[in-house]
Amino acid sequence: MNNNNSNHFDPFQNWGNQNQASQQKRLQNQKIKQDYKSRAEDALDNIISEFNQSKTNQITDWNPSSKDKAQITRYFKRYWDNNFFTYSFIIGIMTFILSFYTIYAVVGIVAVFVLKLTLSQNSFLKYFLNDHQIEKEDFEYLKNKIFGKQLNILTTFIITVVLTLMSFSLSFITIGIYIDPLKLLPFENILSRWYPFIPDNELFAYTNVLSIFILIALKVIEKWR
Repeated sequence: MNNNNSNHFDPFQNWGNQNQASQQKRLQNQKIKQDYKSRAEDALDNIISEFNQSKTNQITDWNPSSKDKAQITRYFKRYWDNNFFTYSFIIGIMTFILSFYTIYAVVGIVAVFVLKLTLSQNSFLKYFLNDHQIEKEDFEYLKNKIFGKQLNILTTFIITVVLTLMSFSLSFITIGIYIDPLKLLPFENILSRWYPFIPDNELFAYTNVLSIFILIALKVIEKWR
């Protein structure tokens, strides 16, 4: 009898064990992230100190330590870049779905652009160098020394505007490509439960996703250049 009780499966205990393991993993990931962040902060402090010394000594060919650069870019790519790709992917899926309901789905393209600015190298350095008194020219100089030259914000903005206008104009062209409206008839009540589903917006949906993919591709180029 005791043997049967000891072998009895307890779903609540199993759930508790899984929840505890999940919490431990999350705490471990947070600890690793904090370690990366601390190393990046120390590396930035070292670079600022060396840069100020080079200005004092009038050294024109100064370059930051490769080790310090690696600590900063490693943290940036592992967390800031990865967050951009994750959120952009989610926005892309939502934009594709909303494209069959409203022309305002083009806002998804703008959202990815704003996300790109928010998680850019520029925003990264402004956040971590907030305690330092750095002139604008020096800031740009340090950014290029650490990350290399990136796409100009104005260039990315112009590309985003062109992509948004192109998608918006194509929203008025209703054409079916792969989706057969007849096959969707059994699901029409579900798809149009809250708002009319427009299957002929297929070209519009693909254009929106392609536009978002282009903005993501620009980020990939910046990441690995």
